[in-house]
Amino acid sequence: ESATPYYTSLRGLTSPDSSSDTLRPLPLSLNRSPPPTSSYDQTALHLSKFVSVLAREMSLESFTLIESDIFTSLFGMVNSQNEENKLAGIAGLVALIGVSSSDEERKGIKFANCLSAGLRGSSSYEFLSAASKALGKMSRGAANADYVEFEVTRSLEWMRTDRSDRRLAATLVLRELARNAPTIFFAKTNQSAGGPNEFIDRIFPVLRDSKQIVRICAAEALSECLKILAHRQARFNTDKFCKIYTEMQDGFKSGSGEVLHGSLLVVGEMLDHTGDF
Repeated sequence: ESATPYYTSLRGLTSPDSSSDTLRPLPLSLNRSPPPTSSYDQTALHLSKFVSVLAREMSLESFTLIESDIFTSLFGMVNSQNEENKLAGIAGLVALIGVSSSDEERKGIKFANCLSAGLRGSSSYEFLSAASKALGKMSRGAANADYVEFEVTRSLEWMRTDRSDRRLAATLVLRELARNAPTIFFAKTNQSAGGPNEFIDRIFPVLRDSKQIVRICAAEALSECLKILAHRQARFNTDKFCKIYTEMQDGFKSGSGEVLHGSLLVVGEMLDHTGDF
């Protein structure tokens, strides 16, 4: 395929009101309203193939300019006020994570900054979940250790707030980083081999949040944490598991439905991951 038609059609990315449909590129369909959610990934796949062709066929200078246009469009979508556009923008970023770039390091920084800012500005579960999964996919590369450490630290801080939206974002991010970057997650949440675990110390208020979705996501994050502990320091886990068990039992003594639900969620995770501690 020739790169020239791709370059010409790319102009539509920054001119969505163009009267000529023939000049509109595949990426533009990411933000046509209202696309079904299932269409995002398919369109984003076309976008990744489109960029891959440009990376192979164009000069570095020309590709850098086009790539910058694409990134700017996607970042604008992620930061828009329209939920459909925000989700479509995330799908586009995810599709491009593994695609060749003119500057891999700068691309990683830009993507991480965009996703990080998005997490601060939304309370939508759908968006926060998508952005967290994107961060999780990015975290698999060793070069991204700094941003993973930042996100773990910030999420632990957000768990200390009373804001349900912050707690939701924190648990979703920690769940994905524990799944995709367990070594960094473990290092940032454990002060020493036999010492306290910062995640466990902060998770119970979140497990008792007034919003059900927050409690469920907190339990999923706890599940990932317990998996890591079981594999990495089994002989040092007794104190941590006892703390969880004690907090769980205290919850059953409460008359609050939210607190009881949190304890029931913990029972399931302990049965799955702690064995006969």
